[in-house]
Amino acid sequence: MKLWLDPGHGTQTTYFDTGAVGPYGTRECDVALSVAEALRSQLEQAGHEVKVTDQRNMVIADRCKQANAWGADLFLSLHCNASNGKARGATAFVRKSDSVSKEIAGSIMDSYLAATGITDRGVKVDVDALGKSLGVLRQTDMPALLLELDFIDNTQGELMLSSPLFVEVAAKAITQGIEEAMTEKSRYYVKSGIHFVDIAPGKFRIKVWDAAKKTTKIRDYFNLGFFGILKGGATIPVGNLCADGEIITEASNQPEWLSSYGRKMTTLCVFDDGTVKVMKTDTISGLKGLQSAVSGIPVVLGGEDVSWKNDCKPEGYTGGECYATWHGFLGSLRDGSLKYFAMKTKTGNCIQSSEVWNKIRGYGFDNVIMLDGGGSFVLDNSGKNVAVTSENRRIHSVGLY
Repeated sequence: MKLWLDPGHGTQTTYFDTGAVGPYGTRECDVALSVAEALRSQLEQAGHEVKVTDQRNMVIADRCKQANAWGADLFLSLHCNASNGKARGATAFVRKSDSVSKEIAGSIMDSYLAATGITDRGVKVDVDALGKSLGVLRQTDMPALLLELDFIDNTQGELMLSSPLFVEVAAKAITQGIEEAMTEKSRYYVKSGIHFVDIAPGKFRIKVWDAAKKTTKIRDYFNLGFFGILKGGATIPVGNLCADGEIITEASNQPEWLSSYGRKMTTLCVFDDGTVKVMKTDTISGLKGLQSAVSGIPVVLGGEDVSWKNDCKPEGYTGGECYATWHGFLGSLRDGSLKYFAMKTKTGNCIQSSEVWNKIRGYGFDNVIMLDGGGSFVLDNSGKNVAVTSENRRIHSVGLY
């Protein structure tokens, strides 16, 4: 995304309005600039393009023209409020009849207020006495909002706004709010008895869990790879696993007692550029730009049903993993996107019988792997276990969407 940050007011007292000033002399323009620069850093680290208004240019029309010409996806103006020295709280202003800006402002406010503990003064439609909104909202072409961080003329407000810790916390929270509102969301739905998740680009992550599968600490997750159990109850993944670019394990160097030891395992890999590849390998450490990887039982390869004898059995699977119960699956479509689905199977080996293939053959899958199921199975959506088996087994890893 292309994001334009507009720290309000100016920095040169001789010619420009520096905005409100706190009891101890903190200037609104300096707070706004500090937050904007920290926010720029956070957003750029998240992969977004960012430009910041030059505060020496105080003409609102020019600020808006520059953002419009650049083609920004969002214009965010940062300010500090002032009143009678007693008020506290954050407010976001948006244009009238601008539902997109209102949604983004709500997401930013939710994240910002939760992180800072500042009082919520709401998301408001800004209309002045002449029936016009603020210039930065009226003259911008893209979704736009003006965020009042807190009241700088309040002593406690000024102390907080001038704190370097506040600046970092605020920037991180605002970044989170922007991303939650403006990035594409994964979509969960049920069709013909099958639970599906269309995973939005960049949303899939793998988390090493090694804990009970039912939890409220994370949301929008599903159990992931097969695992073995170590003495004492800790889990160890089977096959290849990579989480957030870190290689957790490879089949080539696993303990010999694991069925995957030394075998080329069907592994779904997601790279930094969003590319998804499925390969049979025992080593993933040489894959450049690898973001995530997990091994599973092959179900669909190259758009075709697999052979249990030729594709699955050589990887050490016995068929007992595919018994009639709830199972989860992760696959890539022909367009390169990721889709998860879960279903309760009826046959003893749902892959060998082609039960799964017959259910999903019309959905355009190019490759599909089966994840661990049965007592390990869980699918969470928005904090609710929408499909789950009764056991609360300790599992090794989860997929986040």
